Amino acid sequence: TPMPGSRNGRATLVLTSSPALLQAADRVVVVHGGRVVLTGSHAQLLDDPGYREDVLR
Repeated sequence: TPMPGSRNGRATLVLTSSPALLQAADRVVVVHGGRVVLTGSHAQLLDDPGYREDVLR
């Protein structure tokens, strides 16, 4: 399922904590304190307890 408003061949940056948008994204980057702390697909990041507790709370 494409993200709403996505365009073929272009990158779209979305800042969200919405589980529906996170699941639709090809890649999720979690930034904390100005630093990238996690990166991967939503499915990959579900294995990380910090992602589940801090991002999806």
